[in-house]
Amino acid sequence: MYCKKCGKKLNDGTKFCIYCGEKQQSSSQQTALSGSKKNHANLKKYKKAGIIAIIVVLAWFLVPKITGRGYKETIKLAVQSIETVDAAKMANLLPEEMANYMTVSTLEEELLDSKEDIRNHMGSGIALDDIKLSYNIKSQKEYSKEELQELKKLMYAGNAGYPAIASKVKDAMDVELEIIASVKNDKQGRTYTDDQKMTLYKIKNDWYVLLV
Repeated sequence: MYCKKCGKKLNDGTKFCIYCGEKQQSSSQQTALSGSKKNHANLKKYKKAGIIAIIVVLAWFLVPKITGRGYKETIKLAVQSIETVDAAKMANLLPEEMANYMTVSTLEEELLDSKEDIRNHMGSGIALDDIKLSYNIKSQKEYSKEELQELKKLMYAGNAGYPAIASKVKDAMDVELEIIASVKNDKQGRTYTDDQKMTLYKIKNDWYVLLV
């Protein structure tokens, strides 16, 4: 062992340094102190790791709420709702005020009409469930202040909940989509491509689909 003050080498178990007179700790006490410091360091390390983990978890849940649903995510969900004729999914792309006016059955009818129209362009003998949809975003154009005001005027004059949300709309855009329809396991390889315009509007941090 070594003196903790002067650093001279001492015999194990020495209580006082024969060189400087400093009281010494026993080997067991030194080991315990070293272990205590090590445990304290490990505790700090795990505590820090725990704090980081909490921050990551909070970010996972809070970031989507802060940033909202982007327009690309809204487009993806809208196309998926048409493909699967999923009225509940489409209802989630409408503000609460709109969803209260649009029943699930009404939305389902509109989605079904859209998919049947696609099937009519592809030929007979195709089951609706076998039609798969994909898309490409060809262009998007954000509304100017004047165009946004015109849209709000149309909403105020409309129905189905639009007057209630008109004042909340803070942005809007027109998106040009290339809709590509194909048939699952189709030996003929039938496809149908159509250009569609989708109008989106933003309330708070979320983008919604404008139904006409």
